[in-house]
Amino acid sequence: MKPASSSKPHKSRAPHWIVAGVLALSVLFLVLGVALDNRWWAFGALELSAANGLILAEVLRRQSSHHERVKQQLRCLSLDLESRHRQALHLQSLVAVLQPKVPFPEFTPVAAAPDLLSHVVTAVLTRKPKLVVEFGSGMSTLAAGLALQKLGLGGRLLSIENDADYLAATRRLVEANGLSSIVEFRHAPLQDFKVKEGVMRWYSPQAYQDVTCADLLLVDGPYDMKCRYPALPEFDKRLAPEALIICDDSRWPDFAEVVNRWAEEFPQWSAQNLETVRGTTILTRSAADPASH
Repeated sequence: MKPASSSKPHKSRAPHWIVAGVLALSVLFLVLGVALDNRWWAFGALELSAANGLILAEVLRRQSSHHERVKQQLRCLSLDLESRHRQALHLQSLVAVLQPKVPFPEFTPVAAAPDLLSHVVTAVLTRKPKLVVEFGSGMSTLAAGLALQKLGLGGRLLSIENDADYLAATRRLVEANGLSSIVEFRHAPLQDFKVKEGVMRWYSPQAYQDVTCADLLLVDGPYDMKCRYPALPEFDKRLAPEALIICDDSRWPDFAEVVNRWAEEFPQWSAQNLETVRGTTILTRSAADPASH
């Protein structure tokens, strides 16, 4: 692929020069008609008609181009409104099911979207996990914690976060909803982590060294999506046989590349892509996998 040029594309000015030339000729022929011979008026009238035709064609072309741009803008607006409507419906459903003690905070562009949270809550309520582990805290922490509270079966959530300020904000949200006994936070600053091709930034492994037999893994961090690769290599043996992995942001190329790499290196895991606003991938392990026995 060729690199994009930084200069703006040159727009041809030929149509304007042609119109100007035709108009100049029409004026010349009209002047000659006055000064020399009336027959020149006929040529002048023809040139003037041609100029009017060219001007009209240019006006129609611009109107058509403007009309197409307006149609594209309306299509984008319609899709945006449809997406917002879907997210609002998911949020209404979450509130109705989870009944939080305090309202959900405003969803920011980087927060887990309501459609993703719906899949997380469904997984918790249907699978009844004893231990949920997540990389990247936030709205998913609140939704999963409320779902575990609703079950009332003693399930726990371990939330691993590298940003201390973000962790503190999520902790306040969790405490306001009475989930402190269900959710455990662990601050894990990013550090160099060795992989085949070199190193990448990943959570400090000390934050999850004691984790065994987790039933649900949520992958929504770190922010650099290429650096989410260690999640599966690190947790393949730390997950229960019937465990589920839910990943956000699979619509983005960087994380889609990570999922493809997992598929090559861990064939015992199969991936299913779901249509959410940022893309969701769910991974399940084959029953024939020796690690699941």
